[in-house]
Amino acid sequence: MKPIPELPQELFRDEILSRLPIESVSRFKSVCKSWLSLFSDPHFVKQHNDRQNPKENDLLVIRKYGHIAIISRYQEQFLLRKYDDYKLIGSAKGLVSLRWQNVVSLWNPRFVNLRNFTFHR
Repeated sequence: MKPIPELPQELFRDEILSRLPIESVSRFKSVCKSWLSLFSDPHFVKQHNDRQNPKENDLLVIRKYGHIAIISRYQEQFLLRKYDDYKLIGSAKGLVSLRWQNVVSLWNPRFVNLRNFTFHR
């Protein structure tokens, strides 16, 4: 029987690892130092982000009467604080940033994560 040839590292990195879900990439960073280095490399991060975030619009933000409703094709609807007046700051790389009083929120609609950061004036 012929030995199986080794898979080229570029093929493994560019065509297999870059397609993994972000949860797996985060877990695999702790496997060894070389994988931490690979998954932290700016080229890999950009390639992975490009594959994970398709170019078409995935969000629809609707603001009405002080409410912000964010409709995503990944979930039916996400309504932020029923009665509070959030201000949409902007979005980049799949994240949406919002402000309410002294709280800035970063929302990732793909993974339904919302992180709040309080700042003091």
